[in-house]
Amino acid sequence: MKVFYQNRSEEYCARFTVNNTYPSHLHRQVEMIYVTKGRINVTIDDSSYTLQSGDLSIAFPNHSHSTQSIGNSAAILIIFNPEFADGYLNELTRKKPDVPFIAKSKLPVEVTFAIKNMTDCYAAKKDHRIAQGYLHVILGNILPELDLQLADTGDSVDTCRQIIEYVANHFMNEISLDTMAHDLGLSKYYISHIFSDRIKSSFPAYLGRCRAEHAARLLKTSQMSVTDIGFASGFNSSRTFYRAFREVYGMTPQEYRNV
Repeated sequence: MKVFYQNRSEEYCARFTVNNTYPSHLHRQVEMIYVTKGRINVTIDDSSYTLQSGDLSIAFPNHSHSTQSIGNSAAILIIFNPEFADGYLNELTRKKPDVPFIAKSKLPVEVTFAIKNMTDCYAAKKDHRIAQGYLHVILGNILPELDLQLADTGDSVDTCRQIIEYVANHFMNEISLDTMAHDLGLSKYYISHIFSDRIKSSFPAYLGRCRAEHAARLLKTSQMSVTDIGFASGFNSSRTFYRAFREVYGMTPQEYRNV
C-alpha cells in the first residue's frame, strides 16, 4: 500500500463528501469521517472497519489512512490542525486510539449535533471560534471512548516525520535523495529504507503524487495554463507531469479541470 503526505494550509475544514475514496496518505492534521449515508471502508494504520450511517472514524496526526466507498455513500469530513483543538493538543499529538472507530450506538446526540453545526460554520465562513466550540464538544465526548495509548515516539517515527515534512516544503523544487540526505544529515540509503518500510512507496512515486496533488489544487483554483501549472508544481517537463497526474487521478490535467 502506497502512502503519501498531504500538505494542507487551512486550520480546519468540515464539509460533506460523496463516495469518498482516497488512497493511503498521512498528514499532521487530525481527520474524522462521520458517515451519513451508505457504507465506507476506512483503514487507519493496520486497522480496517466498515463505517455505516452514524459511525465515525478518527485518524490522529501522521498515521496513514485511506477510504473506500462501498457503492454510493455520503459523509461529513472534518480535518483540523491539532493546535486548533486547543486544550486537547496533548492527547492528539502524544497519544493514539487503541481502536480509532466509534459506532453510532456510542455517539451521544451532542456529537452528531456538533458535527453538523461545525459543517454549517465552515460553509458559511463563520468566526472560527464557533467551530472550535463545536470541536471541543466532539472531542470531549469521543476521546474517553477511544482508550488512548501513548504513541510511538521512537527515532524512526521522528525521522519519518522529518522526511515527509521536508518533501512537503520542497516538492516544488528540484530535489533528490542526495539533496534530502545532505539537508537532513541522513544517509540516503536510510531515507530510502524509511520510504519503503514506513511510507510504503518509492521516493519518485511519493514525490510525483505530492506534485500532482498540488497541481490538482491549482487546476481548480487558478487561471494558469496547464503547462505553467505543471512547472509550478515541480515537474520538469509536460510529459512527466501528464504521466504522474494520470497515475494519481486517472485522467489528464485538462480533463480534471473540466470536470
